[in-house]
Amino acid sequence: MPAPTRYLCPRCRGTYASAAPCPRDGGAVLHDRTDLVLARHYRFRRPIGVGAMGVVWEAEQLTLMRKVAVKLIGDHDEEATRRFRRGAVVMAKMAHPNIVAVHDFGEHDGPAGRELFLVMERLSGLPLNRFMGSDPLPYHQAISATLQTLRALEHVHRRGYIHRDVKPANLFATVVDDDPFVVKLIDFGIARLADGALTPERIIAAERERSMRVTQPLRILGTPEYMAPEQILGHALDLRVDLYAAGVMFFLLLIGRLPFNGDRHTLYQAHLRDPVPAIGQWLDGSDRSRETWQRFFDRALAKSPEERFESADQMSAALLDLPTIEVRA
Repeated sequence: MPAPTRYLCPRCRGTYASAAPCPRDGGAVLHDRTDLVLARHYRFRRPIGVGAMGVVWEAEQLTLMRKVAVKLIGDHDEEATRRFRRGAVVMAKMAHPNIVAVHDFGEHDGPAGRELFLVMERLSGLPLNRFMGSDPLPYHQAISATLQTLRALEHVHRRGYIHRDVKPANLFATVVDDDPFVVKLIDFGIARLADGALTPERIIAAERERSMRVTQPLRILGTPEYMAPEQILGHALDLRVDLYAAGVMFFLLLIGRLPFNGDRHTLYQAHLRDPVPAIGQWLDGSDRSRETWQRFFDRALAKSPEERFESADQMSAALLDLPTIEVRA
């Protein structure tokens, strides 16, 4: 006789016989998979992340005796399933120190039906948005996080893909060996081939991409706070859409606030029409230094892609050339 289903609260770790909200903290509970083995190789240990798209568990890969992270989603939503599957394929192609490593992908029969699973390296740390909290990062960490993000994007772009959702929540601050601050790009859920990425070796890949597309006509995918004007308008996209988002993120990491704020509609209008805020109001330094910083952000957040940096490497070089300044508390 199979064991009765148990439920686990990811906050307090209490286990219960009912799927009702946790009696201790009122939070939603999960099917308790502790010590269950997935695909004969991955023993679940504890949930480490819960989101709208699924649950991430820490697990032990039995064959190699190492910790891994396993992300699970149900396959009842066809669009989400296709996006998850495609994101896994894209991530698996992106071997880079600043991109999370993928170990495995598959599907199985879960407690509530068919599920897809993605097995990734287990990172110790926090998503960058939780790492920084409500305050800006220290100056040198803001620079470092942005440069590492740009290195990851250069790698992605050289393979003909664009990420389309660069933001602190999709970057993970972790420790690697003796380096206490390594940033890794962790989510490729809406990544796709760049429009016009038709070098000879990518023509076949472009045809595959058309068959895998999940974006519906006139549907805007992305996070409004970080979306470039052409992304909002549904125009053709290239790598500069990611550079725009990286510029917005750098502004946030450095200053502690976004360049544009408001509800979704207000944000769309601001990205399309509003000038970049005067960065000098938050910086201590000479007039010349503040003007140099303003030129950087004016280019990073230019409304027209043609006026932005041409590559992540070019943006990195421009960032490294900026004069050192102090940010006002």
